[in-house]
Amino acid sequence: MKNAVFKFLLMAVASLFLSGCGKSSNKYTKELEEFKKINESPDMDVTTSPNYNFSSFSRTLCKTKVKVAITEVTRYNGEHAITLFPPDSFDPADPNYRPVRNMQVITVLPVGTLLRIDRLMKDTGEWGGVRVTATLESGENAKKNVYVDRELLAKNLFIWNGWSDSRNWDIDPDFLEVVTDAPIKGVNP
Repeated sequence: MKNAVFKFLLMAVASLFLSGCGKSSNKYTKELEEFKKINESPDMDVTTSPNYNFSSFSRTLCKTKVKVAITEVTRYNGEHAITLFPPDSFDPADPNYRPVRNMQVITVLPVGTLLRIDRLMKDTGEWGGVRVTATLESGENAKKNVYVDRELLAKNLFIWNGWSDSRNWDIDPDFLEVVTDAPIKGVNP
């Protein structure tokens, strides 16, 4: 990571100096953009890693107990992440309303929306944290993949560092409930 940052800074400085030498800086700007694309690492799937104790939580079928929103959030690295948020993040009428920066609501889903927990993804960039993904299993957005905001999940040391020492994964019962009476029509357990 340090080498990548050093190379990036070196290319940026070289680009600045060379742009004043009578040559077009377009070539160097393009090279710099290509360098940035190459060095942006994708998230890594750590669902089955024993370090995170997540595999038994994967494939859990849940139902929303409150309305939730599918949103688009611009992350620190410029990625547009489609994320599921609880009402206090998008509804100004919620008494605990705290809007999320760089977020746009795509649609609000009703109580009773089904979702299946899928994977645990580790950010390989500057942040380095983990995010849970899920697939919506009902409604007009069925089969849409989303990130699940940590507010919808029970506190543990992986997503709520400092709040809990738990290594267990679960849903927050204020927002979601586990569906145990599967199979549900159209949903594969």
